[in-house]
Amino acid sequence: MTDTSEPAMAEPQVVLRRGMPHLSCAIVRSGTSRLVVLRADQLPTDRARHKVILDLMANEMATDGLGGSHYQSNKVAVVGRPHDGHDFTFHFYQVDPKARRLYSRMECSNAASASAVAAMLDDIAPNGDGCFRTINLATRQQVELVPPASSWWCGDWGVRFVGLHQLWEHMTETREPFAFDHHGLSVRGDIVQHGNIFVMAALPVDKVDPGLVSVLAALGDAYATRVGHPTSPSKVLIYRVASVTDAGMACDATCFSEGQQHHSLPGSAAMAMGAFLTANGLLQIPDEGRTAETHFQFRHPSGSMRVHVRLTRGRKHWKIDSTSFETPVRLLMHGDIVLR
Repeated sequence: MTDTSEPAMAEPQVVLRRGMPHLSCAIVRSGTSRLVVLRADQLPTDRARHKVILDLMANEMATDGLGGSHYQSNKVAVVGRPHDGHDFTFHFYQVDPKARRLYSRMECSNAASASAVAAMLDDIAPNGDGCFRTINLATRQQVELVPPASSWWCGDWGVRFVGLHQLWEHMTETREPFAFDHHGLSVRGDIVQHGNIFVMAALPVDKVDPGLVSVLAALGDAYATRVGHPTSPSKVLIYRVASVTDAGMACDATCFSEGQQHHSLPGSAAMAMGAFLTANGLLQIPDEGRTAETHFQFRHPSGSMRVHVRLTRGRKHWKIDSTSFETPVRLLMHGDIVLR
């Protein structure tokens, strides 16, 4: 089982102001997701923390909570102080307000950049070399973040997943292919795990209906149970390769999670797809040299995203060193949230 424990810290002290218990908070738009970012040193741990987050996002009165109708508006990141060589840590939580359910073992690359903004605001992460190093305690994924040269609270952040020593094997040896017919449509694809469970199907996006999304999500959920990761909803990725050139690959892609279509394309999903397409030979890798890089342009419902996969040659096959992309980030609010 993945260790998602957090560094030891002092017992949290919720500050009282005029008798009102409150928490420091930042609300950040990263990509097309909106994140509520809280401080670990003001929160309890384990189930007590889960209750605080649920109460903030999903109160009994729908208009009391900060959660929204779309899963992209129901994301929380809890930022911790520097630990074990990282400039700060964060723990990502996906919230289902209607069911008052909290998913605590998921990946979200946009949560990393949102957490960095909050860490800078609260002087949690002093940094002098233009690059933050952090880790998502929910999955142990290591992340490097590069803020824009100016206006770090509103600009494009570089997000790079690193420490991917086993990712090539995950994308080849442990992938689970599937094939079936859906109302006369031949559906083929693969299920992989990279932080989240991704169900990837190579199909034209306009051929996908809600029934097919449900079938694919059920395949992902069954896979999650088999691999011991049953507490997180799978993400369904539909893609079609549009072109392949020496400069890289262009794909049309869209993502569904919890029955809803993503407004754009999750960064973690785009990087996982780039790693999958690279490792499974859908893009030519140069025969010479010790390092290489593949490039992907993913066209999604609200625009496009460019992903880079960096490789180092191993004894048996290439190794994936990192995956990266850029995401637009904007600080929406920084202040206090009053607790119930």
